[in-house]
Amino acid sequence: MTELDVSAPDTARSSTSGVEIQGQVSSITDGDTLRINNITGRSDIIRLYGIDAPERDQPYGTEATKALSSKVADAKVRIVVQDTDDYGRQVGTVYLDHRNINLEMVAQGHAWWYEFFVPDNRELRQAHIKAQESHLGLWRDTNPVEPYDWRRSH
Repeated sequence: MTELDVSAPDTARSSTSGVEIQGQVSSITDGDTLRINNITGRSDIIRLYGIDAPERDQPYGTEATKALSSKVADAKVRIVVQDTDDYGRQVGTVYLDHRNINLEMVAQGHAWWYEFFVPDNRELRQAHIKAQESHLGLWRDTNPVEPYDWRRSH
């Protein structure tokens, strides 16, 4: 299997929306949500853009949360914000140095590519397919349930 490049592309170093924030990760909520203390001292909840990780009470949810935690707990990160969701959370791509953490989570099988919201994201799509074909992470399960479906039924 060819190693997937999960570094930040040059074009992602500045946000198309013009919003970029930095801060230290203070907590991990689950596999696709974290909290940072930003450089102004304010606390922000960040939802990782383009991915959907299993819920904490869902199979593989604990593992996905641990995976995100092992990558960024207490780290200084940079977030390129793409949107604000219905819950008021900033939705963005998280970078640790030049590593794209959102892409890593999908590439390593800890989260789904959230096709509904980012249908044209080829990097996430490719990472999702490779992780699934390689039976990585949540893809070890013969029939993993998408978090969207899990939330609807629970």
